[in-house]
Order: sequence, then C-alpha cells, then structure tokens
Amino acid sequence: MNEYHHIAIAPDNNYIHHGIAMLHSLYKSNQNLNFYIHILDSELNFKNKIKLKLFLKRAKFKYKIYPIDHSKISNAPISNHISIAAYNRLLISSLLSKEIDKVLYLDCDLIILNDLLALFEIQLNSNYLGAVEEVVNEEVKLRLEIKNNYFNSGVLLINLNQWRILNFESKLIHFINNQKEKIVSHDQDTLNFCAKGKWLKLDYTYNVTHFFYYPEKYSHNYFNISNEEYLDIKSNPVIIHFTSQDKPWTLESTHPKSDLYFKYILSFNQILFKKF
Repeated sequence: MNEYHHIAIAPDNNYIHHGIAMLHSLYKSNQNLNFYIHILDSELNFKNKIKLKLFLKRAKFKYKIYPIDHSKISNAPISNHISIAAYNRLLISSLLSKEIDKVLYLDCDLIILNDLLALFEIQLNSNYLGAVEEVVNEEVKLRLEIKNNYFNSGVLLINLNQWRILNFESKLIHFINNQKEKIVSHDQDTLNFCAKGKWLKLDYTYNVTHFFYYPEKYSHNYFNISNEEYLDIKSNPVIIHFTSQDKPWTLESTHPKSDLYFKYILSFNQILFKKF
C-alpha cells in the first residue's frame, strides 16, 4: 500500500455530503497522486455509504471502510454540533495497517485547492504529528498545561510509527477517561494535551481557517506573522478550512470563500452520471 498517499476521513451522516465535496476538491487538485482513502465510519447509513462508495469508485480512489468501536472513548464529551465521530481520528494507529507509516487526516469541512505532495514529503522524525497552529488565549493553555503553541486538529499529518512505538493511542484514551473535565474543544484539546512538545508546526497555508478572512478582527499581528506572509497565505492557500459556525452551507454564512465549497459539492445525480 505504500505506493499510495494515504488519507483518512471520519464523516458522519450529517457531514457525508461535505466530505464528498472535500474529496472532490482533492481529486481535482491532485490528479498526479494516487490516493488510498481510509474511512473511519461512525455508523453511516446505507444510502450515505452508497453515495460515498460511488464517488470513490468513479474518482478511482482505493478505499477501505473501518467500523469504529467507541467503547474505549464512550466518556468523550460531545456537543450539539460535534458528534463522537470527531474522536475517530484518535484510534487511527490501531485501525490502519502497520505497513502504513504516515497518513494525512482531513476534516470534512474543508476544501483542497493545491497539490499536497510537498505536505506528504515533510519529515516528522520523532514527532507524533504535524499540524497548523491555532491562536488561543492563555486560559486554554493553562487548562491543558501547554507552555508553547496549540494546534488545529482539522489537518493532521500523522506519524503512525511514533503513535505505535510510544503507544500514543492509549495516552489519548487515558486522558479522555481520566481528565475529561479539561476537554472543551473535543478531540483537539485531547490531542494538544497529549502531544505537547511532540508535534511539528506546519505552514499556515495547509489549514487556512476562518480567522484569515475577517481582517477587521484578525490582522497579521493576531498570527504573529508579517503582513506580507499574511496576504500570501490568504492568496495562495493549499487547504481552506471552514472553521467556526460560519459554514458555507448555512443560510447566514458570510465566509468570503463559500463559493469554493459550492464549486465542489455534488448532487447524487452528478455522482451517478456526470463528469466531475
């Protein structure tokens, strides 16, 4: 399986269409790469599973579906908009074949606009993962006992070898079951607590969150980068991540890049009959 570039996703029934849109953008922007899609399945219903399989076959993606046993993380906090599926990524090292040493985990609420080869070629060395920093206040760092930076968990370049060697999955599960009072931002807090000091900071362009598109609130100073870098990231994103409640598919959305989502969303009729 190592001739493929491995992608993992964890759509639930509420996010299956957004997940297909994300995979469609992956297909369109990376036709030079062969992908193997690992689907961490949170009880997708029959109709949604058929839609996903049809798309994957038409896109000529290799894929495997993994039923998830949530019994180990049944205590994990969830909310109105975050289901238990958000925690599926924490179980990834025991699900995927030991032949796979690196996988790119992608949330379903993002769009891929450029080639991912350079991202896959990043060396993680002894780090658990590579991720993009998210600016948070000191209260968050204090709660999670973080001295340095905090990352967004929507795009994760995961070092499966290190997860297995250091039994990282067990650390994540132990944290959920023994310190869940520290968890506010679900899987993201869990990963940040357990991976502190052992993650590689990736360029912002690999996970351009909504903060970049509201300059009246978040300028280059907010990210502690130069204005030139800030403008370049906004102009040349590799991955746009529709974080916050301002999703393109909501009626009240004001996200200036919403049109990119609608460029890639597919109806069932398109999945069945039309060229992508």
